Amino acid sequence: MNNYYYNHQLNSQDYKERERDMFLRKYEAQASLSSHKMYAVREPFNYSASYDVASLSHSFQVRQEPCVEMFIPQHKFNDLIENEKYIRQLEEDYRHLKGLERNTLEDARIRDSNPTVKKAWEKYLTLLELVRK
Repeated sequence: MNNYYYNHQLNSQDYKERERDMFLRKYEAQASLSSHKMYAVREPFNYSASYDVASLSHSFQVRQEPCVEMFIPQHKFNDLIENEKYIRQLEEDYRHLKGLERNTLEDARIRDSNPTVKKAWEKYLTLLELVRK
């Protein structure tokens, strides 16, 4: 294992621990690995491997992952749910803005490649400016 990879793993682990600790402090929560609950996680199917279709079984590879037990005050749990809603809204807004950006860039490309469209666009902007005044 090279030194960079080892240090990166250490830094990554430290970062995760710091993030976990910040989360627990923010939400006044306590968390620990469950001693009796496990979660079955299906491993991703390797589509790049060559398989004989007739020999494929319908079972998937599954690994057991430990669960975390968390104790969090009700008002902080409600805050967590509100934060999750806020993040979903930000993600939706971001997707919308990325779509607008794509359309704007495509419109600019069309105007740049078509002088008639560019002239009509400039007239539209002039009219729009007159209406705003």
